[in-house]
Amino acid sequence: MSDDVTSTSCQSEEPVRSPLAGCLILFMIGAVVLGVVGFAAYSFKKQTEGFASFTEEKETPAPLADSAEPELRERLSTFRPSEDTQTLSLSIADLNASIATFQDLDPLRRQIYFTGIQEGKIHGQLHLPLASTKELPGVLTSALNIAKRDHFLKATFTGQPLLSDGVLYLALDTVTPSKGQLPPQVIQALSPLRIFGEDSKAQEILSALTAVEVTPTGLLAIIDPSVTPPSGTAEGDEIAERATHFVALGALIFILTLILALMIFAKRKKARRSVA
Repeated sequence: MSDDVTSTSCQSEEPVRSPLAGCLILFMIGAVVLGVVGFAAYSFKKQTEGFASFTEEKETPAPLADSAEPELRERLSTFRPSEDTQTLSLSIADLNASIATFQDLDPLRRQIYFTGIQEGKIHGQLHLPLASTKELPGVLTSALNIAKRDHFLKATFTGQPLLSDGVLYLALDTVTPSKGQLPPQVIQALSPLRIFGEDSKAQEILSALTAVEVTPTGLLAIIDPSVTPPSGTAEGDEIAERATHFVALGALIFILTLILALMIFAKRKKARRSVA
């Protein structure tokens, strides 16, 4: 009788867990953390090296035109929404003079300069500051062998005006740096380049603009009261809604997969116990 009791009690005991199991989990977590940190450090180093391959270390500001003439100021001051269609023609010289004169365009001074129109696209020069490594901690730059330097992008560009929700942008088609080659990701990050809008003094005019077209000599701004100003809000909302649905679907699939995995794990664990 005692043998039967002993046999039954032995079968009901939990299987002995290895003390190495907890250490293995900690080791795996540590390996994952080190892998993530290492990948981040490697990516950061490659990014800084990439910047150095197509940027200048010293700043070379773009040319600055003379201030706008009274005639240009007069044309700009009379360009206002009305019951009739209004147009404003701006030459390349007018664009550069406007940048040099008006406070709303101050952020563009010494950073952008228009040079001409070719094949329906506006051409010009860009002189933009990019991320600097001078302020990085010395321990980080020494460990990753990163040079402390500034990064200034000096390049020529072609682009087209883009009007949306009362803001005027410059959509960049091509950007050719003074040295090296610009990665497509950098062009995507720069474009569209905001020219002006968003709380500028000319916001009333910008909000009423219905088109900005490239002409053989410059740009043509149009205010047509019968046309609704262009807006990307509706399209952006639709894309955001699709992205939300996609994320929700992905989360649902992940949760169902996790539940299935837990069920399989529990079933196998139960089977091992019954065998033991």
